[in-house]
Amino acid sequence: MLATRYRDSITLKGFAVTQFEKVAKDKLKNMQKLLSDSAKLLGVNHIFIAANDQVIAANFISQMEISKFSTPVITRQEWLQFPLLTFEQFERRNVHFINPDYIDYDNYAVQSFRNTFLKKAYIIPEIYAFQGYDMMRFFGNALKNFGNVFGPGLSAQGFTRGYTLYGYNFTNSNSNLFVPIIKFEGNKMVVANSVDQIK
Repeated sequence: MLATRYRDSITLKGFAVTQFEKVAKDKLKNMQKLLSDSAKLLGVNHIFIAANDQVIAANFISQMEISKFSTPVITRQEWLQFPLLTFEQFERRNVHFINPDYIDYDNYAVQSFRNTFLKKAYIIPEIYAFQGYDMMRFFGNALKNFGNVFGPGLSAQGFTRGYTLYGYNFTNSNSNLFVPIIKFEGNKMVVANSVDQIK
């Protein structure tokens, strides 16, 4: 379903999808054949993989390592949890992760919240604590700045930085349109989709 939605959204924007195929564990040879076709890969500006399976992920990265191609790859954040793959491989193969839960632990506000939470609750905060805190601050500020009917105000303000999360964009929408896409640079996670590209 994710792959279909992605395909439909980029074709609406005028992009051409050259290959759309369901990859299962019993059809890994098909994927390897596609990735070994250097002529096809040269004409591709990125590869999107919706699979959330460690075997498929490991085979894909292994084939990309063999072919030496660094065509940008977009995939799910779950790949970061697969022990068979390393951050160095992700950086070498130019892998990008859709990561709505991205938190920059080097950020002072994140460290401050984490330390305060730890002192008060005696446990390290999970993602839900960061999300809850950030959203309460965000919507609390929306109520303060725009009153009870804050939708039009949020729509007009465009992208807004979060406190512990990366940020929000409610332009012409009731949902947050901004989802961080992260990648590795020098073994450090960075946000690849810059805020000035948000519309």
